[in-house]
Amino acid sequence: MKILYIDCFAGISGNSFLGALLDAGFDETILRKTLLGTPLGGYSIKISREKILGIDATHFDLQLFEEQPAKSIDGVLTLINKSNLPKKARDSAVSILTHLAEAKARAQNIPSETVSFSGKDTQKYIITVIGLSAALNFFAVEKVIVSPVTLELLKEVPAETNSSYQKEVLITELGAAIIKTLAFKHSSFPAMTIEKVGYGIEKSPGSFSKGLRLIIGTTTGKEPFTDNTPPEKITVLETNIDDMNPELYPYLIDRLLKAGALDAFITPIIMKGGRPATTLTVLGGTGDNERLADIIFQETTTLGIRTREEKRITVTRHIFAITTGYGVVKIKTGLLNNRIIQAAPEYKDCRSLAEKNGVPLKEVYAAAQQAARDLLVSRETSCPVTQHDGQNPS
Repeated sequence: MKILYIDCFAGISGNSFLGALLDAGFDETILRKTLLGTPLGGYSIKISREKILGIDATHFDLQLFEEQPAKSIDGVLTLINKSNLPKKARDSAVSILTHLAEAKARAQNIPSETVSFSGKDTQKYIITVIGLSAALNFFAVEKVIVSPVTLELLKEVPAETNSSYQKEVLITELGAAIIKTLAFKHSSFPAMTIEKVGYGIEKSPGSFSKGLRLIIGTTTGKEPFTDNTPPEKITVLETNIDDMNPELYPYLIDRLLKAGALDAFITPIIMKGGRPATTLTVLGGTGDNERLADIIFQETTTLGIRTREEKRITVTRHIFAITTGYGVVKIKTGLLNNRIIQAAPEYKDCRSLAEKNGVPLKEVYAAAQQAARDLLVSRETSCPVTQHDGQNPS
């Protein structure tokens, strides 16, 4: 199996990631030919050798001199789908930009479909993402692993480097979207035969240079990791409620989920005396008890909450953004022993596209289900880059 290992020793950006892929041997001629098929102009590319921390690296320098109009996320994805990327590489590009748009939507508290990119960002993101997706296809990468240090950086962006530099964003928005989309898991260096090593750098005047190392190789013998996650401890909070307006439950559950609950649901029960009631069940991390309990006390009529610890076993969940005849739909998948065993379309995406296209929801859902079945077949036969949603299933 072909593995790409990401070691972000000095952060990550889209440019440094693409620079590292070029440094590892991605053909510049293929890059330029691929970009010619993209309906964007007003830019130039310069590829040069630079040093970071004494290490020779490739600098992918994208210069913009003719700004394009601002575009919605749908407009950006339309341009991606018009590119001459192979379908699997195109799906990777769509997923990266979809995750970026969703992050922007959460930060701005707006629906993801209303997110817009400035003309400058439209050019920068499309060119860089098409380039790196083409490179991953060139190397036939099947799985991407990220070093644990990178995940620590993600927790603390923006991060302070040291006293000789001002506070810097070591991981850019696009760099974070790349890791979130492509990284199968975090791991120490896997057992593999190393075939390519590439160093990439992004330099900005008066700014700390971002640099990373990419290692491409083939796993040796038995694969050193699986998609199964070990049992984890969770906290269960429960309470029985028989005197609360049922119209309040949707708001309560939404607030609990936004506060970090892994899941929250209600179950109808019969209490003593034959009284109908409801059991509220909330799942959370081991350190979430107090925060979730406070919300339950504030938003319900209960006077007491039961808590207990349980163990949870899950498969790894991944999300792929794919293109159907109606638009882009996210497909949720579950992996067991390195095989996809579940694949289902995202209902909200299907509903939005049905309303947008003026067609029955069941038609959009059927098209998305067919895309999910095609995804299952393609993953079994060719194992392209895995894309992870960064969330834990409940």
